[in-house]
Amino acid sequence: MAGNLIGQVLLGLGLDTDALKKQIPSIEDMFKGLGKKIIAGASLASVGLAIKASIDAFSGLQDKMALIDTLGASDDRGIAGLKNQLIELSKQLPISSSELAEAAYQGLSAGIAFDKVGAAAKIAGMGARAGVSDTKTAMDALTTVMNVWGEEVGDAEAVMDIFLTTQNLGKTTMGELAASIGGVAATAAGMGVSFREVSAATATLTLAGVNTAASMTGLKAVLSNIAKPSQDASAMAKELGVDFSVAALQSQGFAGWTNTLKEKLEEYTLKGGNATDANTKLWGSVEALNVMLNLTSTEGGIKFNDFLGKMNDSAGTTQEMFGKVNDTFSSQWTILKNQLFPVLESLGSAFVTVLIPAMQLAGPIIKALAEYFVTYVGQMVDSAKAIGTAFGAVGDAWSWITGTAGLEEQAAAYLEAEKLRKAAADKAVEDAKAAEKAILEAKNAKWEETKKY
Repeated sequence: MAGNLIGQVLLGLGLDTDALKKQIPSIEDMFKGLGKKIIAGASLASVGLAIKASIDAFSGLQDKMALIDTLGASDDRGIAGLKNQLIELSKQLPISSSELAEAAYQGLSAGIAFDKVGAAAKIAGMGARAGVSDTKTAMDALTTVMNVWGEEVGDAEAVMDIFLTTQNLGKTTMGELAASIGGVAATAAGMGVSFREVSAATATLTLAGVNTAASMTGLKAVLSNIAKPSQDASAMAKELGVDFSVAALQSQGFAGWTNTLKEKLEEYTLKGGNATDANTKLWGSVEALNVMLNLTSTEGGIKFNDFLGKMNDSAGTTQEMFGKVNDTFSSQWTILKNQLFPVLESLGSAFVTVLIPAMQLAGPIIKALAEYFVTYVGQMVDSAKAIGTAFGAVGDAWSWITGTAGLEEQAAAYLEAEKLRKAAADKAVEDAKAAEKAILEAKNAKWEETKKY
């Protein structure tokens, strides 16, 4: 068969194959009983998958909790308590404990108190599912608003209620709102514009076709123009009879100030003026102009005020929306799998407890074997080069022999070529024996080392 053929070829070259046979098992032996092994492997596949799932479950949550621990927000007992809290939450929500832990880390990094971060992660998870986003992104949005507007906006659930109401009224998503709110939040809060007003304006603008990012960029441009009006804006505001200042904005609120401007523009139109031209002079950028042309229009003004009222009545939106998406088959299936997590996590912990020391022990052994393997391959390469040189010499000699050389010269050349071939063959056998001996010594040395453990 194939293994015998290899042996015949080596013997034909005049090589002693005893040492090599010990290192290279025959192909027949290698595949003997393969069918039985495949059948046995199939029966073990489910066990292997279960072990993998348990280790993944344990390591995924462990990694996230280790990150939380690096923040120094609590002691080991507190970290363990938070971990248990997140696992229990995952049994109620279609969200893994690992994803909730990632959101908790985000919340703690943003300043949420340790004793409140579990509840915040729950709200972020509920909002993420109701708002087609992920828990980490939802937490990022919550912490941005809570850090900038402070106690004015209430707790995490009150903020999420407004976010989801904005999503419902406008053409936007929780993810888009989270990505853009940071661009306008600090400017708005600093000038006395509430989160509800920003949200109502965003819902109005996106409903009119302005994308979420452009809406919030435009709102920031409006506020910047009020804070520092141009000469044309100041002149036009005086002509309209509008107090174009931060003080007036803070006194009336953004919605009240916008309503006043809308009324003044309507009066200006009745006197023969052009409201669009007036708005163009008031706003020094296209972004700001697009926002105010919409909010001061008849339809836009009505919707803005209506939406602001709905923002004020948004309490309970998160619970209501989450209740609907949580009743789906996919959500309930995820929750069912999450309820099995404690079992998988416990199994994973047991496996990892054994595997980590084993991996630490195996490292030096694998390294040593690799080094010996490299040495063995190097010796074989050297032997191959020697054989190649020898056969090259034989070939050259034969070409010369079949030429014009005399019989004595032919005989001498043949003997010299045969001498080179024999030397190369002997070198290959010596290398194989040396490699065999080195590998055996390595195995014995590492076996003695492992017995220490």
